[in-house]
Amino acid sequence: MRQKEWIDMLKLLIIADDFTGALDTGVQFSKKGVPTLVTADQSIGPESVPAGTGVLVVDTESRHDRPEAAREKVRALTARFRNIPGCFFYKKTDSTLRGNVGAEVTGFLEGLGTAEVIFVPALPKSGRTTVKGIHYVNGVPLAETVFARDPLNPVRESEVIKILAAQSPCAVVLCEKGEDPGQDLPPHESGTIRVCDGETDADLAEIGKCLGERGKLRHTAGCAGFAEVLSEWIPPATEKEKALVLEDRRFLFLCGSVNQISVDQANYAEDHGFSSYTLKSREILDPDFPETPEFTALAKKIAAEVGKKGKMLVRTLRDYGELAKTETYAREKGIESKQLGLRIADRVGLLVKEILKSSKIKNLVVFGGDTLIGIIEKLGCDGIFPLEEIAPGVVIAKTTGRDPALSPVIVTKAGGFGDVDVIDGITRYLTVPPSSPSAKSEP
Repeated sequence: MRQKEWIDMLKLLIIADDFTGALDTGVQFSKKGVPTLVTADQSIGPESVPAGTGVLVVDTESRHDRPEAAREKVRALTARFRNIPGCFFYKKTDSTLRGNVGAEVTGFLEGLGTAEVIFVPALPKSGRTTVKGIHYVNGVPLAETVFARDPLNPVRESEVIKILAAQSPCAVVLCEKGEDPGQDLPPHESGTIRVCDGETDADLAEIGKCLGERGKLRHTAGCAGFAEVLSEWIPPATEKEKALVLEDRRFLFLCGSVNQISVDQANYAEDHGFSSYTLKSREILDPDFPETPEFTALAKKIAAEVGKKGKMLVRTLRDYGELAKTETYAREKGIESKQLGLRIADRVGLLVKEILKSSKIKNLVVFGGDTLIGIIEKLGCDGIFPLEEIAPGVVIAKTTGRDPALSPVIVTKAGGFGDVDVIDGITRYLTVPPSSPSAKSEP
């Protein structure tokens, strides 16, 4: 494909730090008719973007990296694309500011070679708001929520400027509600990150309007909230794709997230009659387990249960007491704690591949970005195309890969999103026939 053709088509590059975040941001554009591709291929460049792609979302899988490594990943990727005329650039961050937010926004600014990036962290429809620089989740300061106790990426500060400044040499300044987010600021030798307050969707829309009128929308950052505003400025390249028709109504739910919200959601589903299986430490950590007859038997057992009941939940954790036991088991096996999540995701991916091969199940529901990336890598999926947002943070997508039998429809949910009964809501959405008036009701 000629670079000129790519330049003529690509309208926006989004860089995310995990896969569920990449999808819940990309869907803001695909649902409005913009052809959107989500990939974890960090080596992608202009020459390898498929023809017809309007929005490219790249997951750098950098949330658990060291800050300097995350910064360099984002810088290098952004620099590869920065000279495309008319292209917009968006650094997607977690809505609860987990991960290497300051380092990655800095790498984004450096890769673009720009003097300023506007950062809008709010996602009002999911209760994430920013008031006078303090980030809240459902009215509670971030550092006082369950996200402060996240086992992998705890956030113990509520002030956005402090979170960013801890990892960035840039000047970090606050734009409070009512102030002009597009006003010129004195230059800073390392660049400037401007943090904008936002309490409502209308606030975010007003920020977008002000920046758009001043020609300052090309280099922005935030979560899926401001991405939806940005989607109003990216024209669709084709007619919107028709609604997805499911070939199969069986669903395998997988919860690998260690976020307390996802753990509670899985517990609620199980307590209300949802068939489930919690993987044992040996099943998810022993290096030789996939070569044993027990591994094959486990996959067949799960596949049979899905075939019998139409759905089943497989999970890696019931409570944090089990997490402590898993961590102890990992240490006994010589697995470092920082590698634990990746090991678990890898094993879940192998198990899912074995299940799909033996059962021809075509639908997955996956909680947690690490789990999702482990699954798609093992299935050999080379592209994911988000289609629709079932609810905030819950996305249905098509996958493509070398083997059609291993290219399922996937519903994804970021670990920290959703009400406690979200699994019931997803189940209703997926099992009601498309012609039913209630088919599109949100969980």
